[in-house]
Amino acid sequence: MWGMLRNPAYMGSAVFGKTMTVHESPGLNRIARLEGRSTPRAVKAVDRPREEWIEIPVPAIISRATFERAAQRLADNKKYASRNSKVPSLLQGLAACAGCGYGYVRRTAGLWVPLAIMALIGTLACNFQVLLPLLVRTVMHGGARTYGFLSSAMGLGSMVGGFVVASLGQVGVVPLIGAAVGFAATVAAAAAVSTVPAEAVVLTLVGVASTVFLAIGYTTLQLVSDPAFRGRVAALWSVAFLGSAPVGGPIIGVVSHHLGPRVGLALGAGACLAAAVLGLAALPGIPQAARSIRHGAGVIPWSDGKA
Repeated sequence: MWGMLRNPAYMGSAVFGKTMTVHESPGLNRIARLEGRSTPRAVKAVDRPREEWIEIPVPAIISRATFERAAQRLADNKKYASRNSKVPSLLQGLAACAGCGYGYVRRTAGLWVPLAIMALIGTLACNFQVLLPLLVRTVMHGGARTYGFLSSAMGLGSMVGGFVVASLGQVGVVPLIGAAVGFAATVAAAAAVSTVPAEAVVLTLVGVASTVFLAIGYTTLQLVSDPAFRGRVAALWSVAFLGSAPVGGPIIGVVSHHLGPRVGLALGAGACLAAAVLGLAALPGIPQAARSIRHGAGVIPWSDGKA
């Protein structure tokens, strides 16, 4: 199949004389020299320059454009194959630039930083389906009614968070870092209170902070990413958000079971702060256009080195 894709006869041009034989200097052979005999001359086949090829028209099966696209795809597959990559990447092959072949997300700091922040927070801080029942039973000493009340408070906060996001004037990596810090503060407060009314108020704020954080992160990715890769980048965001739960859920569950749900919440708050520190550390490498994006700015062009 590989030979068929490279055979120009299928596009109506049989080619002859593509290679030629080259006689090289014979290699040194001590044994043959001592025996008084000559060594064979080395011979190898090399490619001729394309202008020296002999082309004969034949009936075409496919168009020249189709053949050239297949040849370009073969060249790209060889050049950007994983075996030829010098620096392996977790996201290698999922999104790559069609022009240069480099990993699109990996080379765009305005994309991988929000994804890394989301992966860290999603793993250790977004496990309320595990923490909230333990918090109600062991700290609040309540039952199903208390759990339903606190869940409703958090849902109310999520709805309010939607209105807060709609009123925000900008998104970007810097607002995302601020949202991570706010999320850390509310989760830490949830770990500190011990009464049901106070926990309901704090969980409402947790719902607001989580919605603001998620909306800013997803919107930032949509505005920074190139339209051709927007779907793949959104899929990576879903992997970082939803795919991290099966990893972090058991970890938080074990920690909360042995040390208490307050420690699990504190661990989530620490993860939010660690994500914010990660964002601040990577901030110098993020272009100014991706740090703070005002509404109406449109998509940031990344291919010209500005994002």
